[in-house]
Amino acid sequence: MQACLTHEHLTLYGTNEASITIREQALEIIVPRLRELREKYHCNAMVECTLSGSTGRDLVTYAEIARQAKFHVIASTGFYTVARSPWWMKDASVPQLVRRWQAEVRRGMDGTGIRPGVLKATAETELSDRRHRHHGLVTRWFEALARTQQATGLPITTHLGDDQPVAQLQALTKYGVAPAAITIGHADGHGPKAVDQLLMVADQGANLSFNCAGLATKQGVRRDMALVKLLVDRGYLGQITLSVDAGFWPEVSLRLGVGDPKRTYRCVFTQLVPVLKKLGITPGQIKQMLVANPRRHLGLK
Repeated sequence: MQACLTHEHLTLYGTNEASITIREQALEIIVPRLRELREKYHCNAMVECTLSGSTGRDLVTYAEIARQAKFHVIASTGFYTVARSPWWMKDASVPQLVRRWQAEVRRGMDGTGIRPGVLKATAETELSDRRHRHHGLVTRWFEALARTQQATGLPITTHLGDDQPVAQLQALTKYGVAPAAITIGHADGHGPKAVDQLLMVADQGANLSFNCAGLATKQGVRRDMALVKLLVDRGYLGQITLSVDAGFWPEVSLRLGVGDPKRTYRCVFTQLVPVLKKLGITPGQIKQMLVANPRRHLGLK
C-alpha cells in the first residue's frame, strides 16, 4: 500500500436509489480521479465510509471502480446518523446488531460477499447530551459496534458531528475497545474549544482523522493544518491521518456536468500537503500520516 485516504466516499446513492445512468456516470468520473491519485500522487487506497443503501453504499459499483482504477477500496459497515439509518436499526437490540455486523464481517455485505475492513460509528450530540431524545439509541449502537470490534478485531472510525470526541472514545473503550483501534473522524472544524478534547483523546492513545472541514476556503485549510501542526509538535504524529471526505454527488454532478470541483480526493495533495510543508511539517512526517499511520490502524503489513 502507498498513501491511503482514511475517510472518503465514492457515491451518494445506493442500490435501491441509483439509476444505471448514475452508476455509469460515477464510473466515468471516479475512475480517472483514482487513477490520478495512483499515478501522480502515489496513493492507491482509501477507506470508503458510506454505510448502507439508505446512505448510498453500492458495493457492486465500488468493486467495479476499484477494478478499473486498480485501486484498493476498503469498505465499511456500522451506522451513520439516526435520520439516515435504516428503519430496522431503531428497534434492534445490541445482540441483534452485533450478530448482523459480525455476519457482514465474516460473510460479506448486501449479498455480495464483499467484507468490510472498518467499522464506523456516528454521533452528533447524542452521546454527550443525556437529555437528547436519541441518547439511549445511539449509546446502544455504540455498545453494539464496540462489541463487534471485540469479536472481529476490525478498527473503528467515527463521524464526529457536534458531539465531544471524549464522549465517543469513552462510549467505545467502556466495552474494551483499545484506544489505538479507534480513529475519531472529522477532528477538524470544531473551533478552539475542541482542542483540549482532541488532546485528551490523543493522550489516551486514540487516532485523529483530519477530513478538512475547512477545505472550502484557504483560511479554513490553514486553520485545520495549524491544528495538525500543534498535535505533531505535542508528540502525536503517529496518531494522525488525512482525508478530505470527498465523493461523487450525483445531484451536483448532474447539474454541473462534473463532480464537485472544489472537493476532490487530490485536494489532500494539492491543498493540505503544501500548507503542511509551509508550516514546517517535513516530507517524512507527511508520509507517516499518509502511509504508515493508516497501515497500522488498518492492521496491514
